[in-house]
Amino acid sequence: MKIIQLSPQRLMIALLLFATMLWGMAFIFAKSVTQTTDTLTYMAARFALASGLMALVYRRRLRGLTLSEAAQGLWVGSFMFVAIILMTEGLRETSASVAGFLTSLYVVFVPFVAAVWIREPLRPTMIGASSVAFLGLVVMTLDGSSFSLRFSPGEVLLLLSALVAALHIVAVSRYAHSMDSSRLTFMQLFAVALFSVLAMPFSETSLYISPQAWLEIAIMAIFMTVVTFSIMTAAQRVISSTQATLFYALEPLWTALFGLWVGERIALQHWIGGLLIVAALLLGSLSSDWATVVRYRIGQFAFVRREKQQQAQEASTL
Repeated sequence: MKIIQLSPQRLMIALLLFATMLWGMAFIFAKSVTQTTDTLTYMAARFALASGLMALVYRRRLRGLTLSEAAQGLWVGSFMFVAIILMTEGLRETSASVAGFLTSLYVVFVPFVAAVWIREPLRPTMIGASSVAFLGLVVMTLDGSSFSLRFSPGEVLLLLSALVAALHIVAVSRYAHSMDSSRLTFMQLFAVALFSVLAMPFSETSLYISPQAWLEIAIMAIFMTVVTFSIMTAAQRVISSTQATLFYALEPLWTALFGLWVGERIALQHWIGGLLIVAALLLGSLSSDWATVVRYRIGQFAFVRREKQQQAQEASTL
């Protein structure tokens, strides 16, 4: 019997495909959980469990976490907290498939946010990618009877979530560039759990979580957070960020496929608009250093290039 052996690069590609599949599935699980669980309760449970698992798995790298690093992590985590609240509330009002396509627009928003906030040069190709993404958005929301754009409340919340997610990515790059990736990820996950608990007194929040919801939350915390983080950390040392992004852009397509599997009906115009958005993600990822922003799903920005440079410098001194 011949055993198929994969090269490290091909193995990482296979694992990246698996990670994007998990991300796509996360929308389906979140949609299910929020049918019976309040938003803040869901977020507190999911991210408390995820941060606890991260602390256990990466306990050696978390030793020596400084007060400054903790403050930076809480600061950038506040953007993540707002983005996830908006995404979760928007998901209540729309299908998981549409939510997957709309929230992926943060990849296109990042270069524009960076151009305004940190004066990052805006590349012409990104303008083209944004135009394609806008066309996809128009197709998805066009009311054929009146030829006008019609956004549901949920779709508005999802677009705002994508914008805040872009702010989150730029905040990470500006304020936490010197921080270990594991520490940064842990603090952001912890921040979401902490802010969710602190916000509970200001809203009528039920703490009830059904057994099925607990199971789904555990699956998201383990597989959609810790496992995907570990895969991406390993993969980025073998393949380039641009190559990885080509696979990450498949996430909304996975969401749509899983949506069909659980019985969601996706209109033709949503398919066309969604595919245009995916095309915009691919176009943008091939031309921008911001390709790694798709790592937002787990709140991680690895700064692999910087880490590789540090490793090279350490090796040269030996």
